[in-house]
Formats: sequence, C-alpha cells, structure tokens
Amino acid sequence: MKKIILPLVVFGAMIFIACGDDDENLLSCAEASAKAATLLNELPTVNPNDYADKCASYKQSLVNWKTACGDPNGTIQTTIDELDCSSIPAN
Repeated sequence: MKKIILPLVVFGAMIFIACGDDDENLLSCAEASAKAATLLNELPTVNPNDYADKCASYKQSLVNWKTACGDPNGTIQTTIDELDCSSIPAN
C-alpha cells in the first residue's frame, strides 16, 4: 500500500506545482509603461559597450507593455519592429 501512496502523493504535488498561478509575475499596464519609459530614457546615456544589452532590455519592456496594455493601433509593435539593437544610433 505504501508503494502506491508515495507515487500518488509525488504525482499530485507535481500537478499542484505545475498548475500554479503564473499571472503573479505579470506587470500591470502602469508598471509596464513606466519601465519602458525608464529604459528609453537611459538609452542615450548608456555606455556603448552596454548598448546592445540595454536596448534588448528596452525591447523586452515594450513587449511587456504591449502584453499588459494591449496595442490597438499597433504603435508599440511598430516600435518593436523598427528597433535595431545591433548598433548605437547616431546622435
């Protein structure tokens, strides 16, 4: 009997953990837009060696913003599509 109960308990625990609430890590619309704005403001002053990483972080923040707030007119997606993180833009 013990040989049957232990696997059932472990299996049940695995299902419970796998079905946890993933929404707790999502940002609110206000949080996501504030994070994107902060990262955008930091880009012009970032060290050139760190630009690609900071730009990628900004791009991800745009994706998070779009997820949290929606993008009914497509402006966030257009910004994501046009953002080139491979080179530092000329001032």
